[in-house]
Amino acid sequence: QTCALPIYLAAITDEKERTITVPSDFLSSDKIYDVSICADTESSHFEKNPSAYRIHSEKMKNGDKIQLKLAPGGGAVMIFE
Repeated sequence: QTCALPIYLAAITDEKERTITVPSDFLSSDKIYDVSICADTESSHFEKNPSAYRIHSEKMKNGDKIQLKLAPGGGAVMIFE
């Protein structure tokens, strides 16, 4: 089964910093996706620097994994197209 595009994926955290691994097993196996990522930076922090973020693009396919570092009080959004 294929998903309608775009696909949005979001993650948030509390005041504890964490790193998460996002699998891609929900993606179609016959396609390479352009992924826009808006995520925290090294200096992001909900009290000290709440508006620090970075937007970048990557390519992903089924079977790939990406690690996202979530800053204290932060999060990330991924858009698959």
